[in-house]
Amino acid sequence: MWAYEFAKKKTRYKVSSLKSFLKVNHDLPKVWFEEDEVPPPLRTNFILRVCKFLTMLCLLIIFTYVMIDFQDKDYQDMCNRRKECYNYCNRDFFPDLKCQEVTGITLIYRGNAYSKFFAYPVPTNTTNFDICNGFKEDNIRYHFISHLNRQARINTCFDYCSAGVGSDNNFISDGRPLCSSLTISEQSQLLCLYPEESCEYTVIDSEEVLLGDGKNVISFSPLIGFYAMIIMSPIYFIFEILCILLARMNVDNQNSLGQSSKVMAFQVFMTCIFVITLITAIHHILMTHEHGRPNLLWLTFLFAFILDQIKTFIILVLIWYILIKRCGYLAQNEIEFKVVEDPQSLKDEKFLPAFKEMLMKFLESSYFENSSFLLVGIYTIFILYWLAIQDILNLLTTDTLSIIDIVFTILFLVEIIVKTFASNCRYLLDKFNLLDALIVMISFVLNLIGIVAKGLGVLRLIRVGVITVRRITGKETIDPEGGVMKVMRQIESLPQLSPALKKECTWAIEIIENNKLYDINLEMNNNDKNLEMEAKRWLHLASDVSNDTSLWFERDLDDFLKEIHREIEEDHNKQEEDDEKIKGILDLPTRKWNRLVKMLDHFDDFNFDIFKYYEILGDSTLPHFSFRIFHKYSLLEKFNISENHFKQLCTKIHDSFYDKSIYHSPMLTIQTTHTFYYLIRKGKIMVHISDLILMAGLIASLIHDVGHPGVTNSFLISTKHSKAIRYNDTNVLENHHCALGFKLLMDPQNDILETLSEAQSWNVRQIIINMILATDISSHFEQLLAIQTNKKFPEDNKKDKQALMNILLYASDHAIPCMPSMYYFKWMVEQMEEFYQQGDIERKLGCRITPFFDRTTSNPFLFQRGYIDVIVRPIFTTMTQFMPQIKEELIDFGLEKNKDIIEEKLNKIKL
Repeated sequence: MWAYEFAKKKTRYKVSSLKSFLKVNHDLPKVWFEEDEVPPPLRTNFILRVCKFLTMLCLLIIFTYVMIDFQDKDYQDMCNRRKECYNYCNRDFFPDLKCQEVTGITLIYRGNAYSKFFAYPVPTNTTNFDICNGFKEDNIRYHFISHLNRQARINTCFDYCSAGVGSDNNFISDGRPLCSSLTISEQSQLLCLYPEESCEYTVIDSEEVLLGDGKNVISFSPLIGFYAMIIMSPIYFIFEILCILLARMNVDNQNSLGQSSKVMAFQVFMTCIFVITLITAIHHILMTHEHGRPNLLWLTFLFAFILDQIKTFIILVLIWYILIKRCGYLAQNEIEFKVVEDPQSLKDEKFLPAFKEMLMKFLESSYFENSSFLLVGIYTIFILYWLAIQDILNLLTTDTLSIIDIVFTILFLVEIIVKTFASNCRYLLDKFNLLDALIVMISFVLNLIGIVAKGLGVLRLIRVGVITVRRITGKETIDPEGGVMKVMRQIESLPQLSPALKKECTWAIEIIENNKLYDINLEMNNNDKNLEMEAKRWLHLASDVSNDTSLWFERDLDDFLKEIHREIEEDHNKQEEDDEKIKGILDLPTRKWNRLVKMLDHFDDFNFDIFKYYEILGDSTLPHFSFRIFHKYSLLEKFNISENHFKQLCTKIHDSFYDKSIYHSPMLTIQTTHTFYYLIRKGKIMVHISDLILMAGLIASLIHDVGHPGVTNSFLISTKHSKAIRYNDTNVLENHHCALGFKLLMDPQNDILETLSEAQSWNVRQIIINMILATDISSHFEQLLAIQTNKKFPEDNKKDKQALMNILLYASDHAIPCMPSMYYFKWMVEQMEEFYQQGDIERKLGCRITPFFDRTTSNPFLFQRGYIDVIVRPIFTTMTQFMPQIKEELIDFGLEKNKDIIEEKLNKIKL
């Protein structure tokens, strides 16, 4: 990746942090992580990244196998001659048993000692005998292994007797009888090796023995591992460059057959390379397991892989410092590195997140859990049975049980891999899961390389214990509500509890179970005769019940709209017609419109560029934006809203902002309302709300900051401003925005609610008031708590709908840190400058300067870190409870990355 970017650079390379550079260039992390530094359409998708990594592993296996040069199959074929000659001998003399073992003879021939022989007399039919007799001539020609100082141990037959001292210098020790002491028939016999005599196996010069002896010795070759790594690296480097080219090949003209054919041919070529490499590696693995020494291959491969990763890490660090940073001359710019130029879309791969979500639902299903429990139970019984009878098992039974254990291990390994993949590695953060995964992988590797150690049984037993503990603890809830309910039920079951207390305890349990802990119940004392009717009426008037319009008017239209299918069908023809209509209403110049059209393709994206949008349209931005959103949901048509009134209202909202207010401006209103619109769409909120509620929410978003003076509530209160006096120091700005907003709405020239019924108008007013007042940051914890304590949120009731709209606007108002870095830091500069201006005024007035508002001493990054940790992250973490769709883009892609950049800035300041 770095080489491709470095080769095609126009000016200078984007300088990232070392961590980010390694993440997108090192073999292991780049399989998992997205390529943040390139536009999404040009990124290598997950499947291609996995194929690249598998190709690297296959190449390493192939070169390791080739350099070890396993001769075991040839050795085994030569040693099979012993079995052939033994069978020939028994066949030639059947039923007589003349092929008896010869004892007392020991030979040392060219470095190999043999002691297990049988005599093969000359039969009547010498056809088979002649074949074995011919094997004698091959003895001198067999390969001599210089580093072992002996010939390959693959001899089959020798002459039965010796001609005497010095007759054959290849015999270092010759225990055969002298030919002169034997009869002619005895001299003609063959002295052949028993099939059980050990055969040669591949032993390499650079082999390092770790454990054991013989063919099953645990060893590896560091030299071959090093050479395999060196040879593999440039070949894989070329393959990786080809993969990058493949990922970035686009067919610009869909009608161009030649261009499409070239892309397809290149895809077929790359697929063939991958398939051939994979098949070759699998063939070598199977050959090694059948005839060779799998432990030598796997351990040498593992050494080569680890060595390659260390080598890659060191080289990448040097490249980053020397080529990328120019030996430290260039300063790193994480924002420039991660923010791509002119991205067509910042949406992640759609298939992978959806697939992970589907996978997680399956893994969390009761079907999978029950199947997993059953599998663990069977495995536990199997392991206990094996440990109980292992001392009386024969070889065949042990092999059968080992195969069953391997099957279980593979199933558990697949489960761990799938859960790790689906949870984005969060599964391994649990200590039980991590220990379980380590035990499974160790067991799998030991089984793979053919090691059956005595301690493996203990390892299996430990795993059974870990799984059992994990399954038990995994089912225990850490929900505070569960603990409270458990205690309450224990109290309820106490025999000494009085009936009255028991009744109250039962009532409390029902309140908690039904999530009515924060409800005001005015009917609970209706049976109390001592409560005067007048007092009941005052309670009724003092509560929200009197203002609940749903109790005193019919909501036929609202209910009808609520039952309509809520998924918005994207009608591009209608959208084009609406855009042309809006262009005519606002009388937009053609030059501006042509610049705008291309931008509108990404209008629904969270990262829609509001800055560029405002740069193109200027004062017409807010009216155009509002018209477009209302047309998206056909609200103007559904509620018969006058286009002139709507245009006048948008203009008045735009003009209500102070010119001196840098941050709180029409552009921020557009940004907040756009985020509100995005959350409605992305979170599929329309299944919970009606069009009337949606319209109220959009109006609340548009007017929630009208007339903002650019200072905080605390400033207005401390300076005894007229607004603070008017609203009794309570939600000062929020009350001001609400009052001014409705003043604009009530103006006959701006009244977009004039066609609504009285019931609908009251409903809209209540929703807007509650939403705007809820934007006061003092209600932060109250709003989050109301949602966190309600597992079924949002339910189909008025209270939850209002809470839903409140949190959506509140979250939209604080969503700036969730935006891509290139936009977030622009907003941050404007926000901090507005705060600093308030600090300047406080200094002039001799007031105490609000913390972080002093431009001479404050650290903006420190302020932003606290703002993210205390306010922003809790909001959006809570919202993922009922709209998990936003997590990846807003939290993972936006908030967490911005927080990392801020932490880097703070660390630099500390240094």
